[in-house]
Amino acid sequence: MSAIALLLGLLALSYLGGILRGGRAIQGFGLPSGAEYLCLGFVLGAHVLDLIPEALLVTFRPLLLVGASWIALLAGLGYTRIGARRITAASALIGISSTALVGLIVGALVWVVLLVFRPELGAESSWIAGGVAIVSCASTRHAVRWVVLRYAAKGPLADALADYARVSVLVPILGLSLLLAQVPEPGLVQLGFGGRVALTWGIGIVLGLVAVLLIGRGLSRDESWGVIVGTFLLAVGVAAQLGFSGVAASFALGSTLGLLSSRRSELVRMVRPTESAVHLPLTVLAGALVSLENGPLVWLLIPLGVGARLLAELIRGSLFWLAFRAARPAGPLVGMGLMSMGEVTLACAVSLVLSFHDPLIKSVFAVAVVGVLAGELVGPLALRRALGRAGELEAGEAEPGRFSLEPEGTEG
Repeated sequence: MSAIALLLGLLALSYLGGILRGGRAIQGFGLPSGAEYLCLGFVLGAHVLDLIPEALLVTFRPLLLVGASWIALLAGLGYTRIGARRITAASALIGISSTALVGLIVGALVWVVLLVFRPELGAESSWIAGGVAIVSCASTRHAVRWVVLRYAAKGPLADALADYARVSVLVPILGLSLLLAQVPEPGLVQLGFGGRVALTWGIGIVLGLVAVLLIGRGLSRDESWGVIVGTFLLAVGVAAQLGFSGVAASFALGSTLGLLSSRRSELVRMVRPTESAVHLPLTVLAGALVSLENGPLVWLLIPLGVGARLLAELIRGSLFWLAFRAARPAGPLVGMGLMSMGEVTLACAVSLVLSFHDPLIKSVFAVAVVGVLAGELVGPLALRRALGRAGELEAGEAEPGRFSLEPEGTEG
């Protein structure tokens, strides 16, 4: 397949994405994380049909980076709200801290196993464990929404889990910025590790403030699009040039817009429909990026990473069961309901594989892809059972706007 043919195919898929995974598709087509398109990309990739060879994917590296960063921008823009409801500080704290706990458990287990069974890796064990933790801790915000709209779930546990899933994306994005900041570009060494992390997020925050000021002047819809796209591309380009995380800078840009812009609702209605148009082609290309032959440790890291995530979710579910009255009827199974990973996890994994040229990173990327697929096998079923035990299934009529970013019905 030529680059032009692949580009045309991706454009067609972007168009279909708005139909297949639009606001109504949640009750008809598509899994919460879009994992079916990962499988499609794998089939089209070098391991099966070889329609998207690895050499061709090199041409699309800038497209992959921009797509991953755009997903992060959208996640930042809707980070603090679910529909018209603002996520409380207590829910945000619990969601972020429990997600960080999952990441720490996964990273620690991977690190210990690598030290025991692959001691020759030395210091590389640390960043491999960090990479697996980054791609194995978050939950897709679509998972709870998927169950709620299909089974009319309603109650305090469903709302709490939706909040935790929404805020969980901060943890892998922050971890990605920390990991990339450990390898400074020449000339930035004098900044120090903390300075490089601060600069990563500062790029997005400063450009976000610029966008807030410009959009607040009463620009038209087309002019607002120009400001958003312009500041976004500048943030990604500057971060990439400095060796920082464009995903983190874009998330900071989107969060700044979401928190400070007086026209936030209008901006969400503008940009939210682009998510599926970006997510589907990114997912297909990510599936084609999977390498099972050229990735050292892949057959060790895949079962290790997925198994560690399962254990971590059981621990998190047990803590929820002990601490929260609404979760007690569900039992530790409630943690397994957050297994579904999605667009932000995939964006972080793509950013990792584009940022590091070490063959070991391909194994980490394979863990992310298999983890997304495993999450689809476990997460929705466990979540449905947990909410059923809590008496929140069929508890009320499905409310189309309840889990959207805005009351007007823009899906989130």
